[in-house]
Amino acid sequence: MSFADYFSYNYMTLMTLSGLVLLMFVNRNAKIPASSCFRAGIILLLAITVSDYIGNYYKFLTVTDPDMTPFAIERRYIWDTISYIIRPVIILIEVLVILPDKKYKYLCILPVVVNGIIYSTRFFGSDLTFGLGEDNIFYGGPLHITVFVVQLIYLLLLLIFSLISFKQNARQSIMIFGILAQAVIAALGEYVFQYDYDLSAQVTAFCILEYYMYLTAVYQREIRETALEKERDSARNELLVLKNQIQPHFIYNTLSIIRSLINTDKTKAADCLDDFTQYLRTHIGALKKTSLIPFEDELENAKLYLSLVQVDYEDRLKLEFDIGVSEFLIPPLTLEPLVENAVKHGIGWGGGAITVRTFTDGERIVVQINDDGSKSADEDAEFELPHNGIGIENTRKRLQLQCGGTLEIEITDHGTTAEIGLPRKVCEINEYTYS
Repeated sequence: MSFADYFSYNYMTLMTLSGLVLLMFVNRNAKIPASSCFRAGIILLLAITVSDYIGNYYKFLTVTDPDMTPFAIERRYIWDTISYIIRPVIILIEVLVILPDKKYKYLCILPVVVNGIIYSTRFFGSDLTFGLGEDNIFYGGPLHITVFVVQLIYLLLLLIFSLISFKQNARQSIMIFGILAQAVIAALGEYVFQYDYDLSAQVTAFCILEYYMYLTAVYQREIRETALEKERDSARNELLVLKNQIQPHFIYNTLSIIRSLINTDKTKAADCLDDFTQYLRTHIGALKKTSLIPFEDELENAKLYLSLVQVDYEDRLKLEFDIGVSEFLIPPLTLEPLVENAVKHGIGWGGGAITVRTFTDGERIVVQINDDGSKSADEDAEFELPHNGIGIENTRKRLQLQCGGTLEIEITDHGTTAEIGLPRKVCEINEYTYS
């Protein structure tokens, strides 16, 4: 016996295990499920390769030195028995890695204990599991198939628990079915058909490597999904904060308008209050929505606001709507703040004209809000509401977060243009939008 012979006899097994060890070293900082169990599996498989090598050495010793046959048979019984007892333990370790409920751990261990007890009878001279003839030729006993059945049980458990634990789709589950098929073929060759060559250690090493790679892929996918979910939660939380900034300003402004009307025209104040009630119903409903809404709903909300403002401005405010396209979606409360900015910081109290137009421009849907005033350029270069107002940056962030939209502001001496750009592939309404 020599290390060179051992290495030659177990070349493929050792190369596969070395690849697994290298992969585990690379992933040493990652929390791959139960890496310690895989290390135990590697150690046990190395023990099996040593046991099989020694057993085969005593097998061929009979050929090279017939006088040593009784001694070789005695030693081979020991090492072959150890090998048959250890083999199911390796698959058991893989099962324990993903056992859904740990309270079944001892129940899962039971088959390997039964296999160990049955094969241990060989130490007491029983031929129940296997025996060796006077010429050192192997023959199976009536319970030799026990180790095959136990391994098959564990392989089936491994398949079931893997599918339960990771909820893979059919394509991703091919890996588990492949591992199962390889192990079954190897076991059938050794225990049922009793092939002269032994590939079980090689196949076992390869299956361990495959299963570790499978768990690594699952782990990486879960990490990506967790990171993506955290990003979504962060975006949702940021969006909620941005939208919550909107509510006080609209309410305070409109109540101020109604208050001023009560002193001058009570009938008009009552009509305005009705409009305000409808406005609040629409506005608060929009605040509760987290998804995109039809542009027509957003436009209606902006018109409600403008109807309230026009009561106060009377003839000083002229409105024009040039809606070239309306079948698209937009983040809620996007148009109204820009219209409000046009009123407050565009035309100002002196009045003017505000135009809302929509059109398509290549792969974009464009919404423009124009005013003909110069107040923005003269008095408010940042074009942003004071105090608790939503502000341009708030609107821009919500557009980016919800649909990848853009918002550009152009201020000149002749007025201000706020332009919303929406990606058509995201916002355009088609037959699949609500399916």
